[in-house]
Amino acid sequence: MVLSERDRYKYKILWNLVHSRPRRWGSSYTQIENVAGGLPRDEVGACLDVANQLVKEGILIPHKKGKCVSLNVNKIKEINEFLDSVIE
Repeated sequence: MVLSERDRYKYKILWNLVHSRPRRWGSSYTQIENVAGGLPRDEVGACLDVANQLVKEGILIPHKKGKCVSLNVNKIKEINEFLDSVIE
């Protein structure tokens, strides 16, 4: 499956938050800069733009005036379906 650049960053962000310890659902949050972990420096800016779009879509919840994010527990099904569709 060939992913667009946006979907590739979306997958990376969601995978990092779902599989981190502790998982980043609801009140467990991380700094927005950390969602781009593991990417080359020249791709971090584009990844953070996608993270901000995910906040606007309601998939990520902003905390601490937008400096931190967590996964929206009301979007569990949508998030898992996206991750599963990419894996297949």
